Amino acid sequence: MSFWLNQPQAFSWQGRALLTTGLALFSGRAGDNRPHRHYAVQLALAETGEVRLTGADGRQHAGRFVVCAADTVHCLEPTEEEIVLVYLEPTSTIGAAAQKKVDGISIMEISPRPDLVRALRKAIVDGTPQ
Repeated sequence: MSFWLNQPQAFSWQGRALLTTGLALFSGRAGDNRPHRHYAVQLALAETGEVRLTGADGRQHAGRFVVCAADTVHCLEPTEEEIVLVYLEPTSTIGAAAQKKVDGISIMEISPRPDLVRALRKAIVDGTPQ
């Protein structure tokens, strides 16, 4: 697949993660990534700058808040700034709502509430996913 991001150097993942029932959170810098798909609905948020996901069609989706539907082939570009990644169980209440938002679209940019990234990052650091 020639349309995927080819980085001349390796980027390492650095950050913190919180795992709980139906939810996984990551805060930090995203590293090297290959095209993949997973069961979870993925939310990618940047407090500053942008998050970039490339879909299977080669289209790049960039913004402060990008949502990727469950089981959608995508590639998250490495980041120099910290981002927050949220992985939602698609059958949970919030996961189903997020999945419904992107059904038929696969990946989309959304305008986030300004305090959302800070609140998620604090939840990861404090270990409180509520």
